[in-house]
Amino acid sequence: MSVRVYSGLGEVTRARFMGTDGFVVGPDTPLIRLFRTWEDRRRGPLLYENQVLLTDALLAELIGYMHIVDVQSDAPDRFFFQSYGFRAKVAEAADFTGRRLGEIPCPGYRSFVQDSYSMVKASGTPALSRIATTHLDYAGTYHRLVYPLTDDGRNVTHLAVAVCHPD
Repeated sequence: MSVRVYSGLGEVTRARFMGTDGFVVGPDTPLIRLFRTWEDRRRGPLLYENQVLLTDALLAELIGYMHIVDVQSDAPDRFFFQSYGFRAKVAEAADFTGRRLGEIPCPGYRSFVQDSYSMVKASGTPALSRIATTHLDYAGTYHRLVYPLTDDGRNVTHLAVAVCHPD
């Protein structure tokens, strides 16, 4: 487990990267059920993008809190949101569908997102984080699962990102 701090003018993001081992044995949450479902569907080193199945009843609890990120670029600032959860907000009323990570308005938070997505792309391993952040109009804590996906069976081409707010 590692802790990283990212900051910019008027913003601070603290991320605790917990891996998935301790996460899976923890209390039952939508993210744990989602992780287990995706692990059960995986038939090789990576889950195919079309196996995410956003219509699953399990995902109903996370609807609006999920993104699909295209990570085929070599530059993390050029990764882009193929779809963006309508309840998740980086900035007031922001819909980041079709926008690049480099367009996230908060420099510290942008660095955190780029670093963590790059880490999952490079390793091909899912990552769970507990994130405490203050940026723009948001201050709070949430948990995030970043899960690597493929469309060619060999390379991480997309990430499924799901967040939930602890009670």
